[in-house]
Amino acid sequence: MGFLDMQTAPLTERNPGGDKFGLLPSENFGVLRFKRQIINENSYVGTMATSRLGADGSYNFAYGLAGNIRVFGDDYLSLRWSQTFEDSVKNERMVDPSLIMVNWERRSHKGLGYNLGFTRSGLHFNPGIGFQ
Repeated sequence: MGFLDMQTAPLTERNPGGDKFGLLPSENFGVLRFKRQIINENSYVGTMATSRLGADGSYNFAYGLAGNIRVFGDDYLSLRWSQTFEDSVKNERMVDPSLIMVNWERRSHKGLGYNLGFTRSGLHFNPGIGFQ
């Protein structure tokens, strides 16, 4: 389990006359993460939620689920799904702010290795603080 909360000060600059003007508002960043081992010592599932709240009323929320499962031997199946919401975007379909990723790989330094993946990111998917 992990948790982080951070508040930033507004970014300001002075013009040649000495007056301050704002470049970026103060923002609050938050992250909450849970991860749990399942099935065997090399497999886990987890979830994460992030928030970015601006003093000007802007916001960006993201949440998602992830899993990494050792299927057999050196073969792993990874699954990820996440979704975002923000103040400036009207989401009309659930796929627009979503990301889905599926990956099957063989993690081996000897013999045949492979990595097959599929990723789809919706038009309005935007993790505001960068975590997916």
